[in-house]
Amino acid sequence: MFDSYLHLQSKVDTLCRKLEQAHQKHLRCGEGCADCCRYALSFSAVELVYIASRLLGDDTASVAVRQALAASDPQAEGPCPLLVNKRCLVYEHRPLLCRSHGLAFVVRESPDDPPIRVTSCELNYETLDLDGLDAGEFVNLDTFNLLLTTVNQTFLQDFPAELPVRLSLHELPVILEFLEEYQERIS
Repeated sequence: MFDSYLHLQSKVDTLCRKLEQAHQKHLRCGEGCADCCRYALSFSAVELVYIASRLLGDDTASVAVRQALAASDPQAEGPCPLLVNKRCLVYEHRPLLCRSHGLAFVVRESPDDPPIRVTSCELNYETLDLDGLDAGEFVNLDTFNLLLTTVNQTFLQDFPAELPVRLSLHELPVILEFLEEYQERIS
């Protein structure tokens, strides 16, 4: 069910590791840094269903995620509700965008426009002119999003329930419940 997503995740991880190694002296991100996690975002259905599937059978993690989401306001602006004590509760299984946080990325008005600028977390690249980076030296979010959209569309066609294309993190408990019930039905 997640083969295409995991393949894309592997490619994203490989690119991010390459960029982290190449830009190591310009990156201040590290364990416990959560400055990029300031906003609660929506994610593709495949990403959240994948996270939920990884939480199945891990009661400790599942309870922690449910408690964190229950304690946060889904309408409020603010940090990601899965960030507890500057630690991501689903770090190992985090969505693709979260995997690239902190690295330089291109910003465009629309996919057909030329890049407006290359930007990053303000803690990083303080001594490097980002506009001087070559195309392979930053994350192209347009490419990520196009590939993720394709993977997500295929996933939604095969998933045994109707889901919207994008979901809020606050829908994670509902997805968990569905997966638990579905698992019981097919067992």
